[in-house]
Amino acid sequence: MLYAIGAGAIAASLGLLLAFLVGRQNRLRTVTLGAAFAVFSLPPALTALGFVYLGADAPAWADPVLRSRVTVCLALGLRFFPIATVLGMRAWGSASVSWALAAGIHGVPLLTYLRKVALPYMLPAAAVAVLLAALLATADIGTVLLLHPPGAASLPLAIFTVMANAPESLVASQCLVYMLVSAGLVAIVWARGGG
Repeated sequence: MLYAIGAGAIAASLGLLLAFLVGRQNRLRTVTLGAAFAVFSLPPALTALGFVYLGADAPAWADPVLRSRVTVCLALGLRFFPIATVLGMRAWGSASVSWALAAGIHGVPLLTYLRKVALPYMLPAAAVAVLLAALLATADIGTVLLLHPPGAASLPLAIFTVMANAPESLVASQCLVYMLVSAGLVAIVWARGGG
């Protein structure tokens, strides 16, 4: 769950920041959308192998970032941040332009505007981005198997162990439970967001 939550937080942070930087410029939004699709279509192992390559040549002081659980969260977060970018661009594009204009006319500082207006408006999109990235991160078994530190237990490792040593009916029932839990989480967020 640490990998899923960490990946969701990193993906949502990067995606919403990129959506904020892109703003409302149509050409930049089109380029960003195309780049998001291109990055998301890359093989999942590409990011993991890149981190393995960086970690193999990195000095010992880089261990907390390149050879730990944080590495798995970073790799998964980078893998799924295009989803958060698309959600963030959609949310930011649907915000009223008049809010920013009114804040500018009345001399509201940028940080105050972001904290009191933009952040609460973007919070539902951020929550959905975290949830989707976390759900997809739990299903990305290859990245976790390539990057998890030796001796560290993880859900994908447990899934592979069970699949290798259990009867087919047990594996099928666990897959069904996994799908039901995922669908339940999506339904809860959908119901809270007003559908």
